[in-house]
Amino acid sequence: MNTIEVRFQFGRECRSALLESEDFLTFDSLIRLAEHTFPSCKHPFTAFMYVDDDRDEVTVSSELEMGPLRNFYF
Repeated sequence: MNTIEVRFQFGRECRSALLESEDFLTFDSLIRLAEHTFPSCKHPFTAFMYVDDDRDEVTVSSELEMGPLRNFYF
């Protein structure tokens, strides 16, 4: 089983969380985790970004765009 460290940045604040299973690597679960990580944020999270192995910043805004992220980790 792979453990994935997810780092969140909101403004100047950074936090991290661990995903213990590939099953949690879904768009909805990552959005919920961001909301849980920053409960004081009053705006809904609708997308997130990650840095791929080419150091490109990739925006994900739906489950349909999760394939490359899963391939990156698994």
